[in-house]
Amino acid sequence: MKTKAAVMFESKHPLEIEELDLEGPKEGEVLIKYTASGICHSDFSILHGVMQGRAPMILGHEGAGVVQEVGAGVTDLEEGDHVIAVLTPSCGQCVMCKEDKPFMCAQMARLMSSCKMLDGSTRFSKNGKPIYHMAALGTFSEYSVVQAGSLVRVGKEVPLETVCLVGC
Repeated sequence: MKTKAAVMFESKHPLEIEELDLEGPKEGEVLIKYTASGICHSDFSILHGVMQGRAPMILGHEGAGVVQEVGAGVTDLEEGDHVIAVLTPSCGQCVMCKEDKPFMCAQMARLMSSCKMLDGSTRFSKNGKPIYHMAALGTFSEYSVVQAGSLVRVGKEVPLETVCLVGC
């Protein structure tokens, strides 16, 4: 599918609004339509070269939206659910998750440092070239594919433009 996103092609340069290709969700992943995104100091720092970031990259790790599609194996989310993207995912399988410390999940470091999905690939591309997404969330996009463990369902009555800030 096609989606628009604000892409950082190089630090210390303005973001560019681009139409990108977005591959659908694979096993354990979810396609989300973002309806709200916060802007964090981390986004600003990466954009301005204070913190390291991979380029080209879709910034943003504070977001909320609506589930559009779930990949195989996703059982706790379904189409139409309202969700927030969280910076600290929980796989439920690693030692830390099993010890009731999901905030220290082993997935987090991999997603944060690689800006790729857990399988080592990206879901975004432009002209066949990969586009990375911050923390494998990329909330500065209309649509994104994220790990199911990076999403938390919220009530449909909760205003997404407010709750989007909670995930940081």
